[in-house]
Amino acid sequence: MKFFIPFLSSLLVLGCTQESKPPKSALDAPSNPVVAQTHTPPRETTTKVPTDGASLFTQQCASCHGAKGEKSALGKSKIIANLTQEEITHALKGYQSQSYGKEMKAIMEGRAKGLNEEQIGLLSDYISGH
Repeated sequence: MKFFIPFLSSLLVLGCTQESKPPKSALDAPSNPVVAQTHTPPRETTTKVPTDGASLFTQQCASCHGAKGEKSALGKSKIIANLTQEEITHALKGYQSQSYGKEMKAIMEGRAKGLNEEQIGLLSDYISGH
C-alpha cells in the first residue's frame, strides 16, 4: 500500500502535465462524424434598435406604460402620456444620471442608460404627441 499511493500520484501528475496536440490536418481528425467537431456560424444575437419614436416606444416603454403611455407603470409612476416633451426629456436624462425618480428609479435607470440623445428626442416627441 505504501508503494501504491505514490505510484498513483506520479501517474496523475504525469498525465496532467502532458500536452494535448490538435490534429495537424483534416486527415488526422477523427473519422466518426459524431465525434468530429463541426463549425456552426454564430447566430445574430443583437436586437435591432428602432430609429423611429413609435417603434422605440413599443420596444422600450409600452410593456409598462401601455400602448399609448396611458398607464401608471406598476401602479406607481406618472401617466407619461400627460407629460410635455420637455418633462419627458428631463425625466429620461435624470434617470440616466440617477438624479430623478422615486419608486421606479431603479427600473427606469436601466432602461434610460441604453438610450442616446437621438433616441431620447424620438421618445419625447412621440410620447408628447399623443
